[in-house]
Amino acid sequence: MDRAVSPEPLLAWLDRRERADSLYCLINPANGSDRALTTAQLEQCGVIGNPFFDDPLAKRMYLKPVPMTASELRASVSREFKSLPDSRIQPVAFCGWIATRADLRSVVSYMQRQLTVMSPQGKACLLRFHDPRVLERLEYILDPLQLSRLLGPIDSWWYFNHRQQLKELSPHQEQRGLGRLRLTEEQWFAIKRIADINHILELWNSMGVENGYFASPADIDQLMGAAEGYGLHEYDDISLFAIHGLLTGKEFHQHPRIQRLLRSMSGERDYSMVTECLEDEDWELIARECRENVHVRHI
Repeated sequence: MDRAVSPEPLLAWLDRRERADSLYCLINPANGSDRALTTAQLEQCGVIGNPFFDDPLAKRMYLKPVPMTASELRASVSREFKSLPDSRIQPVAFCGWIATRADLRSVVSYMQRQLTVMSPQGKACLLRFHDPRVLERLEYILDPLQLSRLLGPIDSWWYFNHRQQLKELSPHQEQRGLGRLRLTEEQWFAIKRIADINHILELWNSMGVENGYFASPADIDQLMGAAEGYGLHEYDDISLFAIHGLLTGKEFHQHPRIQRLLRSMSGERDYSMVTECLEDEDWELIARECRENVHVRHI
C-alpha cells in the first residue's frame, strides 16, 4: 500500500484565508538540481541569497507562488510528500509552504537577514532555519517571541516533520516580533546539537526495534543533554548513551547501576568501555526497573 499524507492543515488554511493572503513554496535547489528554475521562471519568484556564499542563481533558494485551490494544494502535498528523502540525513530540497500578507520582496529580504545569527563568541554564523529538520527543533528551542521574530512577516509555515506528517507552524500570538534573533548560550548549543540528533535518529530508525517506539528529535535532544551533563563529549559516546536511553527508558541513567558506571569513567575509560560489561539481561532488568520505578534515584 502506498504511503499517504493528509493535506488537511493546508486545506483548513485555504478555507479561512483572507483576500490579502498569498501562498508560496520554499525550495532549496542546492539540495536538488531537479528543482532549479530558469532565469525566466525565477522572475515570478522571490530569490533568497546566502549571506555567506555567492551561490549561482540556479542554486539559490526561492519562494514560488502556489495556486490556491483545493485540488492544486492536494496535488502539491502529494507530490512533495513522494519526493521526501528516505533518510533523515539526506539533503532537503523542499522546505515547506509559507503564507503571508506581506509583499514578496519584503519577505525575501527579511528571510535573508535572518539567515545570519551571532554566536555567543560574537561570530556571524549561518542559521539554516529554512531546513524543516532545523525548523522543527527551533519551535521548541526558541521562546514564542523569538520564534515570532525569526519568521516576522510569515503568518504560517507548513512542513513535513520527523514522522513525515504535515505540520503547521503559526508563530505569532498577540504580538508579532520583528528584528534580529538573539540566542542564549543554551539555545546556541541546542541548535548545534541538531545535526547529531538527525544522525542518531537515523541510526535508531535503521535498527528496526521490535517495540516500534517512534523516537522524536526532542527525545534524543533530552538524552544528549543528559549525556553532556555527565561529561560525555565524543559523538560515539553520546550516540550510544542516547540509544541506550531509547531502548531502556529516557531516565535509565538515574538507575543506581548506571550511576555507578558513570562515576567510574575516567580519561582512560569512556562511556562505551564502562558499559560494555552489561549483558542483554542486565539491560532488560534496568529497563524493567525503570518502568516500574524500582531502585531508581530521581536527581
